[in-house]
Amino acid sequence: MRWAFRHLAGPAEGVQGAVQGGSAEAREAWKRDLAERKRFTREQRERRRAARAADRRG
Repeated sequence: MRWAFRHLAGPAEGVQGAVQGGSAEAREAWKRDLAERKRFTREQRERRRAARAADRRG
């Protein structure tokens, strides 16, 4: 299957950003989205940790 794709589809020449993964704007949007997801995950961990600490206290 890999052989067929490589030889029948051909190279991605002529497609700007095909190897790099898209336009600069798309990469920046991806980076912002990733940072937002990490921030949200971090906040969720902190909330759960605070809830567990509150349960232990009372």
